[in-house]
Parts: sequence; C-alpha cells; structure tokens
Amino acid sequence: MSLLCKFLDAGFIYLYKIKTIRAIKLLISDEAYDQFMKLLEKFRKDQIEVVADEKSFQEAKSYLNEELKEINEGKASWHTLEEAEKKLDDDIRKHEDHS
Repeated sequence: MSLLCKFLDAGFIYLYKIKTIRAIKLLISDEAYDQFMKLLEKFRKDQIEVVADEKSFQEAKSYLNEELKEINEGKASWHTLEEAEKKLDDDIRKHEDHS
C-alpha cells in the first residue's frame, strides 16, 4: 500500500492510502472454470474483482449498437418463428448434404 500526499492552502495535508492493483489474464478450461470461480467468491470485492475482457466487451458493444441502429432506422429484417425454424432446417440440410 502506498501513501499519496496532497498539500492544500493553509498548511493542510491530506494523506490518501492507495492500494496496488494488479491485473492478470487467465485462460481456464471449461473443466476447471466452475471450481475456479468458487475459489474467487471467497475473496471480498475489494480484494479480487472479475472484469470482462475489455476488447471482447467493446466488440460486443459495438456490434449491439450497430444492430440497435438498424432497428431504430427501420432497416432490420424481422422473421416469424416458423420462418426462422425453416431457415435453420434448410441450413442444417445444406451442410448435411456436403458431408
């Protein structure tokens, strides 16, 4: 832990405690993920905080903003559940035929 001093007029000094924060990136197998997350839950929020990968978050945010823009501008195409099921079935059939 570090101390930060701030000198103010009239001779006042404020001391701030600054905690050192470190970030690491881990690649965790699906097999170990649940156990690892349970381990992290044992720590207080001010000790360990799980944060999303910023790049993934920004990519998803950008994609969703574009989708929302298309909806708001009336450019999005809408399908019934039956149409979506038919398209999915057609796509599956198409890929099964090329196996």
